[in-house]
Amino acid sequence: MNENLKEITKNTLEKLRQKNLPTTPENYFLEFKEQAKIFNTEYSDVNILNEALKNLSNDEKKLLSSESIFRIISILSKRANNDELRGLIGTFSELLTPSVNFELKEEIEDFIIECLQNPLKVTSKESISKIKSFAKNRIESDRRVLKEKTNDIIKLTSLMSRYYDKTLNDSNSSNEDIKKIKKDKRGFRVFRDLWFF
Repeated sequence: MNENLKEITKNTLEKLRQKNLPTTPENYFLEFKEQAKIFNTEYSDVNILNEALKNLSNDEKKLLSSESIFRIISILSKRANNDELRGLIGTFSELLTPSVNFELKEEIEDFIIECLQNPLKVTSKESISKIKSFAKNRIESDRRVLKEKTNDIIKLTSLMSRYYDKTLNDSNSSNEDIKKIKKDKRGFRVFRDLWFF
């Protein structure tokens, strides 16, 4: 391997001279990488670069014009840090917990704690899928509870209406009072029909 290193170094410098490129760390590294490929030799520095390239998102890869280590560093430095991710994760409780049905609250809290322990995990496909699932379940759960409560209100108003009818029938009120109550009752039914249907 030492023999290869000498040859790779010599060829790297020669190629840079032939291409009329200055021997900057960037140019040297990129040419060294190419020469190592020719000699079918692996070096940890090259492997680190290859690993960084694999871990770039598609959007980040679009920003990369060449396999420049300095450009990769620039791109990676713009990624969200753990503190920023923790700030985002801190909002999940408010965003994902159903507002009227708390069946999912414990599961959501466990997910949030897990994400806070490893903030980078929040960007994984699995976590994103869980977040979408929690949001969908929140909407469905809130709708179900709202529908149940609405049905309870309809039942209550129906019961009140029957009681009102019974009271009117049993009442010894004057004819004018009965007409006024019936008029009020009709207005109540119209209001109920507009509100619930």
